Amino acid sequence: MILDPTGHRSAQQQGTLAARNGTLKGATVGLLNSTKRNSDLLLKALGDELVVRYGVKELVEATKPTFSLPVPPDMVENLVRRCNFIIAGVGD
Repeated sequence: MILDPTGHRSAQQQGTLAARNGTLKGATVGLLNSTKRNSDLLLKALGDELVVRYGVKELVEATKPTFSLPVPPDMVENLVRRCNFIIAGVGD
């Protein structure tokens, strides 16, 4: 499931939370760089913390071609296939 962070939805739409694993130990985390200034620094620091503090096994880094366009579908599919969850960094 992909969630739209803009907060736009009709009153009839019902959202559900993604299933929770309970732990990050051994997880594979995708770090999606938006290409905006400082998003790479934010994601690097966050990824390091996830590994050291929470036992994340692997970080999968991906970078959008440009911040002004959606993530290409093939990039989404690759991240979803490889990762337990994905963090998108915005920056600025």
